[in-house]
Amino acid sequence: MTEDRSSWNNTLQLLHVNNGVIIAADISQAIAYDSVFVYQLSTIWMMRLFGIFYSVLGTFVNVVTIIALVKNSKLYENAMTRFVLFLALSDFVFCGLFLPINTSRYFYMEWMLGPLMCTLFPFIFYSNIATSILTMLAITVNRYVIIVHPKFYNVIYTKRKITLMVLATYIFPIALLLPTVFGVWGKFGYRADTFSCTFVKVNGHSSQTFLFGFGVIAPTLIIIICYFRILFTVRQHNKAMSRAIHGKRSISLHNKLHRREERQLTKTIIIVIASFLVCNLPVVVISIVTADDEYVVLHALAAILTWTFSVTNPFIYAIKNVNYRNAYLSLLCCREVRDKLRAGSGRQHSNLSLQDSQRRTPIKSSTPTMATIQRLESVITVAFIDLPAISK
Repeated sequence: MTEDRSSWNNTLQLLHVNNGVIIAADISQAIAYDSVFVYQLSTIWMMRLFGIFYSVLGTFVNVVTIIALVKNSKLYENAMTRFVLFLALSDFVFCGLFLPINTSRYFYMEWMLGPLMCTLFPFIFYSNIATSILTMLAITVNRYVIIVHPKFYNVIYTKRKITLMVLATYIFPIALLLPTVFGVWGKFGYRADTFSCTFVKVNGHSSQTFLFGFGVIAPTLIIIICYFRILFTVRQHNKAMSRAIHGKRSISLHNKLHRREERQLTKTIIIVIASFLVCNLPVVVISIVTADDEYVVLHALAAILTWTFSVTNPFIYAIKNVNYRNAYLSLLCCREVRDKLRAGSGRQHSNLSLQDSQRRTPIKSSTPTMATIQRLESVITVAFIDLPAISK
């Protein structure tokens, strides 16, 4: 045990600072750890500052999200809230525990927790990131089902099945990473050139490229397909409504209101897809097309973008929803401010309801598709403004 600890300490002493650049102290030993690697102190300070900032901000916004959603029993009884809640929980663990540990190596410029944790930490760290991505995917599929296939919603989203879905977001990443933990497919270990515990190669092979690519590209494709299918369904619905409405004035009002709804929906879709791609795709592309000892600043920026993912999720999935905003207001604002903000939100929501009833009033058509169209119209409102309860 003493020899192992001594060997570990020798590894940690490979690096020292010289004229603002971290360099290998022993070239022959550094080569054994893959390559000679340089870190500009400016890059290290950038990682330190972003690590601290995101740890504090991410912990706060995710804790607020968890408390606000749990306290509201009405919100808690629906499928999407359950997924958003577990997404916030995963992001809270990342920002409150894993990110501070990961940031600490940029202060000490070495790994401080020993060889065992050097294997366990990246295993749990990357599992947590994958869980967040899969939970986001579950939210997307939830929206897809309620809008495109509403008749199957209550069959798919029962309490038992939601529990199984949540468990799958935790179990699947663990199963994918276990071969790396046991050294079957690459391994987790210490890299002296980056003073980090991460994927390392075994016999020239590592699971990092495949897992990064599969873990980001596959969810990205599914998310894009689902949201474009949602947008297509909404537009088809609006066209059907236009054909069913009588009167030029009613048609004009209907088209105007639905164009606004489509713009809002398109905006939401663009925000969701763009945030996911911007935060997660760079680390995949850079890890595939460049070596770890090339373009150091790009690798650092890609890591920061990955951290950003856990901070922005509450803003995307919680704050943009009317019901979730009210839950935030109940938790954070004094009564006077809360009542004013809710009054403004309530007027906007009432106007939407009034406009919705005005659109439906002139409808005289007896076509067999009208019931389906009107039901879909209410479902679209539910998916993006209100939230359906979970089936028993």
